[in-house]
Amino acid sequence: MTRVMAVDYGRRRVGLAHSDPGRVIVSHRETILVNGIKDAVGKLVDYVRKNEICEVIVGYPYRQDGIPGELTKDIDKLCLSLQKRLPEITIEKVDERYTSMLAIRYIHQSGKKVGDDKGRVDAAAAGILLDEYLRRGENY
Repeated sequence: MTRVMAVDYGRRRVGLAHSDPGRVIVSHRETILVNGIKDAVGKLVDYVRKNEICEVIVGYPYRQDGIPGELTKDIDKLCLSLQKRLPEITIEKVDERYTSMLAIRYIHQSGKKVGDDKGRVDAAAAGILLDEYLRRGENY
């Protein structure tokens, strides 16, 4: 397994993106619907196994002033649960500030509208996280 996956966690929707096996480009983006952390963990474990993921980065929501945001406790629980279920996988939290804003801008620049499709924003935000991570290498 050589792919890396990015997770943009939300209580109802989780944006996902994963790389190609060479870890050069973001090759897939999607959003999954979840009903809480336990459901999210189960679906993420299945996704990791199905897509041969070896590393997971999870967006960690810091506020603009650098203080951890509202969802950080949920994300900490998510990461701990994932690590217990997937001990062979590296899981790392990364700063996700501004990714949703950049995702909306990216969607608009591509000629599409966000409208009610918030899942498109979540998937694009995960893609942005992953793209930045891949460009910066291991020292993100």
